[in-house]
Amino acid sequence: MQDSAMSNEKGLRENMEALEQFREEVRDAAELLDFAVSEGREVANRIIDDIKKAQQYLTESDLPPPEDRATFEKAYRDLAQFMSPITIRTLRATSDKYGRKLGRLLVFSQISEARIWSRKLWYLTVVFILFALFGENLQTILLEFYPADEVTGGALLKWQILSSILRSVTPFTYGAIGSLAYLLRSCHQFIQKREFDKNRIPEYISRILLGIVSGGSITLFIQEIASDQGAIKISAAALGFLAGYNTDFLFKTIERIAEAILPKVGLETIQRARVIAAKSPVQELITPTSMETLIDLRNKATDDESKKFIEELIAKLVERR
Repeated sequence: MQDSAMSNEKGLRENMEALEQFREEVRDAAELLDFAVSEGREVANRIIDDIKKAQQYLTESDLPPPEDRATFEKAYRDLAQFMSPITIRTLRATSDKYGRKLGRLLVFSQISEARIWSRKLWYLTVVFILFALFGENLQTILLEFYPADEVTGGALLKWQILSSILRSVTPFTYGAIGSLAYLLRSCHQFIQKREFDKNRIPEYISRILLGIVSGGSITLFIQEIASDQGAIKISAAALGFLAGYNTDFLFKTIERIAEAILPKVGLETIQRARVIAAKSPVQELITPTSMETLIDLRNKATDDESKKFIEELIAKLVERR
């Protein structure tokens, strides 16, 4: 009896959990459908009918029949595909109704997760801009208003060191500003289109870090940009901003440099060259090199190993003749 009662209780609990999960899906589908209708989207009549029909189970205490659940799931799936990339998550992330209170100054208001993240981007942008301005103007301030002499030289030394450090990290700073500019532009577009997904916030943070790295690294590879009018000199700060705004700029530059510098020789190429060398006559391999040219190269060689190699070639040519 006790085992039977426990089994019935477990089954009832599982049934309630399944019912609540189904109700949650119905509420999500209904909210997404309401948004689609309010925006004038041409949702299929079948989808509307099936989702509206499923809403009647929100007030019932039993799960709907399996065929009704399957019909609803198919309708919700088709609606989600039709509305993509807008989902119920993005709708709620861009709605103040599902937001949260941010700070004491906003204790009586609540804003969406998208607006919270947008404000964080504002603050970060302002911080990096102030840091860049301080770093670029510190040296000018020291030279014009606090010139070093025998008395003040020692006291100003630490400020001179700090100024040098700040100038060296300038490209990194502008890389961060570039990445933040890109994210601010994208974030506001996502908010306006109701496509902001808070699950992608770690990706945005990685974008900022990647922008910092790109901004500081790009100056290692290029210092000017080619155009129709010729090479254009560009400052390290501008390069850092470009690399931060478009991180692919750095990766494409690295790929072009690697293709130009690294040898395109693989194992198969080396093996094929060895086979050709074994089957071909020596004079065919070194044609059109003449005996006089080889002798001249031998005389100009500066190391014994090169001289020995050329002498061996000359000896083989003589044998072939």
